[in-house]
Amino acid sequence: MHRPILYILLCIIIFSSCRVIEPVGNGHYYGPANSSSRLQLNADSTFELAMLDPARDSLLFPGLPFRAFWLTGKWARYGKDHWTLLPDMTPNTATSIDDSISRFTTINSFSFWDKYGAPVNIRSIRFGRTRPKPHYGNSLYFFAQDFYEADTVHFEMDGYDEFRYPGSIPWAIGNNGHKITLIAGTTGYLRQPIRVTRKRNKLYFQGSRKALVQK
Repeated sequence: MHRPILYILLCIIIFSSCRVIEPVGNGHYYGPANSSSRLQLNADSTFELAMLDPARDSLLFPGLPFRAFWLTGKWARYGKDHWTLLPDMTPNTATSIDDSISRFTTINSFSFWDKYGAPVNIRSIRFGRTRPKPHYGNSLYFFAQDFYEADTVHFEMDGYDEFRYPGSIPWAIGNNGHKITLIAGTTGYLRQPIRVTRKRNKLYFQGSRKALVQK
């Protein structure tokens, strides 16, 4: 008596394991570990593509410009596991900056983050006309009394426009904590349709062996 029920349950399990999940509604595909790069496919056929790690994103998407950027547009299916991303025709925009400042701290600090809250590492720092010095991490600390309004510190980050203080944000008297959010600009570099192919839980851009992974 129990065999028909057992067969039905086995069929349900097999069907569920083979079922193809459509990349719509909450379809998040992410880049390499510790990277904020991602592709969001929405149920209303819109998408958002954020490529924020130029050094590694070139492995995901051959031929990309070496800068952080994001795109929006529409997606369309053209095969069982193939989709086309149709970018909006938006002009290039520069990196925008949001400074969340904590006033009168014990030391001056600058830390850099992307729009998703992940750290943006500083490649080099230059004070005034001195030569750039390599830097590690996403933050810098110094005392206000060691720095004057006439001085300028230049921060270089991979993929983003140069950040200058003062300049990119106004001079602030005393020691303050600056939490800087860098929001990558849009790019007109990608105006042609972008094709992606899904294999299991991974999406591949055309010509790439590295994939975005669904999570």
